[in-house]
Amino acid sequence: MTNKETCGEYYQENYMNYDEETHSLLSLNDLRPVHFVNAKQGGLLAHPRNMQHTSRSIHGKAKNCTLISEEWDFHSLRHTHATILYEAGVPMPLIQKRLGHINIQTTKRYTDHVTKKMLSMLDEVINGDNIDNNLE
Repeated sequence: MTNKETCGEYYQENYMNYDEETHSLLSLNDLRPVHFVNAKQGGLLAHPRNMQHTSRSIHGKAKNCTLISEEWDFHSLRHTHATILYEAGVPMPLIQKRLGHINIQTTKRYTDHVTKKMLSMLDEVINGDNIDNNLE
């Protein structure tokens, strides 16, 4: 039995021109995989409602825990990620691009605070711990 016989009046034949552009689009097999931060098992993107539910569960179970602030939510992970990149010396325009910000000022809000690691790096520079002492 053919597809047309099986589907009856709902069967429709669709054609498209197979030109050079179509060929190049269909042959894209070197695309990098996407790695979602909020992923389910198997790598699929988790729905925002699932993340919201998880956040509420964490807050509910950690009411007496001082490690988790009342203001914490999953958006806080963006702040943490930006701060870690900034501490590692990643240039601000690259952090801006990674976070998808149009305005660099938005990105700078994520990194306009001082962390212990930043203070340690400053201390190393001031005390000369990272300067090559073999220079004459």
